[in-house]
Amino acid sequence: MKFFEAILASMLAFSVAVAAPVPDAIPPTPQCGGKYWQGPTTCTRDHYVCFKFNDNYSECIHETRVPQWSVGKPQ
Repeated sequence: MKFFEAILASMLAFSVAVAAPVPDAIPPTPQCGGKYWQGPTTCTRDHYVCFKFNDNYSECIHETRVPQWSVGKPQ
C-alpha cells in the first residue's frame, strides 16, 4: 500500500510541476456597450478599446484588431 501512496504522491507532484502557465486574464467584462447594456462602457486593460460591432453589442478589443473589424463596415 505504501508503494501506491508513493506513486500517487509523485504523480501529483509531477502534475503540479508541469502545469501550464496561466495566460493573461481576459477583461472581466469584454462587453462594453450595446442596447440594454448596463455594465461598464470602458475597457480596463491597456491598449483595449470599446469597439461597436452593431447597435446591440460593443466589445473590448485590442487596438491592433480594430482595422480588421472595420473592413467593409459602414461608416
